[in-house]
Amino acid sequence: MARNLSPIEPQTGSTKRRPQPAYARQPSPIGVPLPVGSRDTAERRRRPVLWVGLLALLPIGAGVIYWLAAPPSVTVVHPGRGPAVQAVYATGTVEPTVMVPIAAHSMARLVELNVDEGQTVAKGQVLARLEDDDLRRAVEVTEAEERYTKAALDRLAALVERQVAARSAYDRAKADWEKARAAAARAAAEAGYLQLVAPADGTVIRRDGEIGQMIGANQTVFWLYSNAPLRISAEVDEEDIAQVRPGQQVLIRSDALPGQTFHGQVRAVTPKGDPVARSYRVRISLPAGTPLMIGMTTENNIILRQSDHALLAPAGSVQQDTVWRVEDGRLSPQKIKIGAKGATEVEILEGVSDGDWIVAAPSPSLRASQQVRAAPATERR
Repeated sequence: MARNLSPIEPQTGSTKRRPQPAYARQPSPIGVPLPVGSRDTAERRRRPVLWVGLLALLPIGAGVIYWLAAPPSVTVVHPGRGPAVQAVYATGTVEPTVMVPIAAHSMARLVELNVDEGQTVAKGQVLARLEDDDLRRAVEVTEAEERYTKAALDRLAALVERQVAARSAYDRAKADWEKARAAAARAAAEAGYLQLVAPADGTVIRRDGEIGQMIGANQTVFWLYSNAPLRISAEVDEEDIAQVRPGQQVLIRSDALPGQTFHGQVRAVTPKGDPVARSYRVRISLPAGTPLMIGMTTENNIILRQSDHALLAPAGSVQQDTVWRVEDGRLSPQKIKIGAKGATEVEILEGVSDGDWIVAAPSPSLRASQQVRAAPATERR
């Protein structure tokens, strides 16, 4: 009886060769090359290239690891010394200390002009005349009435002396005469208002009116400058007015005179402010001979405090009232007291000294006690 062979048992007498194991394809330990295929040859050629690439990536990987693990670099500076000025800024306008408006008392037509802008006039000089024909006639009427009542009064006075007329008639005539005299004086005054007269010696700095123009009642025709020193009226914000005092020095600039700086002095502060503009008016006196002209706008810096050897730090290094100090490679926030503020620098009154290193431009990510690498600003350039 024939016996079936197990599928996992080798059959006797079989001549089929088994597959060659992998280790048999490796080089012979005695240096005899074994037969290999084309695929094995390509793999052996790629191995040196792979190792070269790995060796090239090692420095890059080490640099990335160092960059990620190293402390961040910050630019630091020493506070310096220099001049600092703390001032209150205000805009203003040049104006005369004494400026008198000369206006018409009633509506009439302008018929005569005797002076023009820039001319010097004397007290009592007639500057212009308005049409007064109607008022002149009214003056004539009242004067005639006054003469008539005066004559009637004189006749009654003679009759009373002879006891021919009653005393009451005389009293009535006297009252009529006084009434007529007052009306004549009033008409003469009204006519006089149509002549615009200089109330004091001075210079005409503005004229508003031409011959033939109808001038309204209380309309200013001339502005008279009485040759007093000029001044500046400046508007100071209510947040700063508490620091302004009479006697403080003022630096003045005007766009009309570029490149020039003028000096003035606070003369007075108005006690009542403007609740709408939220400002107070400050009067600034100007020295005689100033080239500033009436009506020019000015930029004024009222000096509150001045120091020639102040401690200054870059404006970007201060965050509100705090700077970041670098001590032994670590950050430390430091509260400071700020004085004068400028566009590029800030005065420090308290908190740091000349020898401290502070971060020139701190970022929001900085933390207290954080380790950093400090690079002075001169080395960063």
